Amino acid sequence: MSSAESRDDVIRLMEVILTAEVFNRTPRLDLDDLTPRHRSLFLAGPEVSEVKRPVLVTDGLLKRVGVQSDEAVKNLLKNPFVEFDTLNLQYHVTNLQAAAEWFVGHGGRDLVEKNPALAHFIGGYDSLGIDYASVRARNPRFTDSRTALDQRVAQILARDEALKEAMDLVIISAPSEIEQQMDGLVCTEDQTEMIARIRTAIENRDFLREHNISEV
Repeated sequence: MSSAESRDDVIRLMEVILTAEVFNRTPRLDLDDLTPRHRSLFLAGPEVSEVKRPVLVTDGLLKRVGVQSDEAVKNLLKNPFVEFDTLNLQYHVTNLQAAAEWFVGHGGRDLVEKNPALAHFIGGYDSLGIDYASVRARNPRFTDSRTALDQRVAQILARDEALKEAMDLVIISAPSEIEQQMDGLVCTEDQTEMIARIRTAIENRDFLREHNISEV
């Protein structure tokens, strides 16, 4: 394995540790502040819709990151800002700000631009100019994920046995699984207007929910 690939593996592991650290320290952050990859790492299972704090970074969790090099964890521990707690068997950073600055300085900027949790902590550095709100807006919402969709379907089916048979007649897809784009559809004027209204409702669903508006 090349030194560049080994370095990339260390950066990926470092991102996990930093993301967990920032998430643990910032109660206002939620699932939408985690990338889909970090959600899958931090959630306890597919039936769970909330990450339990504190997120513990263990050997088992780092193995699930899927790095290419077996030496990645050993190389990670060469970082002066990472240590392994032999008593609790957990990895953590010794100085969050210093570790974050090291991360950005060693090729992690692109990852920060896609990681809302890190953008919340690191993005405010004047030299970076990374806007947390923009990064979060681009990040796929948890409620749109296959995991969240399966949870909602399971809840609905649990309330109505008759719907289980109806499930054989429909295909339910998460947004990320839909290959057909709206621009490729041929719609009537009324259909186009209805789609626009649905899109507006989705974009403003938090506002509509807060004001108990069910029709648009």
